[in-house]
Amino acid sequence: MGDASLTHPTSCYGLLMEDLRLAADSDGVSMNGFIVQAVAEKVAALRARGRLRTLSPAEQSAFLEERATRASPGQMSEILARAGTTGAVLPGDEVPEGWLASGSRDRQEPGRGGS
Repeated sequence: MGDASLTHPTSCYGLLMEDLRLAADSDGVSMNGFIVQAVAEKVAALRARGRLRTLSPAEQSAFLEERATRASPGQMSEILARAGTTGAVLPGDEVPEGWLASGSRDRQEPGRGGS
């Protein structure tokens, strides 16, 4: 699995490149941006499953601080403005009957932060 050599016909590479082009266009990013995002998502998934080292608190803080410098609050406000504003509960999103009264102290009511 560690071998990086191409073992499939070159036509697969061409098809993959075309799919990459389409996916990047669909997301409105460059192919390089799409690849970086895909790799970041895969690394995060592996880390969450314990297959990569866990970041130290200092590394986590540095990561979040760096990300914050690239934030676009205006864009986030636009996205949140489009988010479900009806207040209606969609089918499948209901809280199961008795769930909040089940006596579990580990659970929090939806929308309430924990301490």
